[in-house]
Amino acid sequence: MIHIDFGFLLGTNPGGINFEKAPFKLTAEYVKILGGYNSDHFIYFKMLMFKGLMELRKHVKEVVYLIQIMKVNTELPCLLKFDIEIFERRFMENSTDTELMYNVDRIINESYNSWRTVHYDRF
Repeated sequence: MIHIDFGFLLGTNPGGINFEKAPFKLTAEYVKILGGYNSDHFIYFKMLMFKGLMELRKHVKEVVYLIQIMKVNTELPCLLKFDIEIFERRFMENSTDTELMYNVDRIINESYNSWRTVHYDRF
């Protein structure tokens, strides 16, 4: 099961505090379900992350346009301070495929069992 927290995606941190620093939530339990960090299923997960980002990069402008429309006269906290440039950089549009693959691997490594995520969940 996957839960997408759109507030978090748009820059509003859980609980309104800036404690969570991982690019996304990837707990040890989730990796265990996939068979472990070096399992075929986890390697497949990493490949899907890469392919998903490759596809998303094709539509960044459309997503940004939708967010810009949502920002007009909004009172939503996640959109009041939303920084479109930071959001666009997440998609690494100017990266080569090799650079993107390296960055997806880096993001996964930063996210895997992040100290801050573990402690936030315990809190």
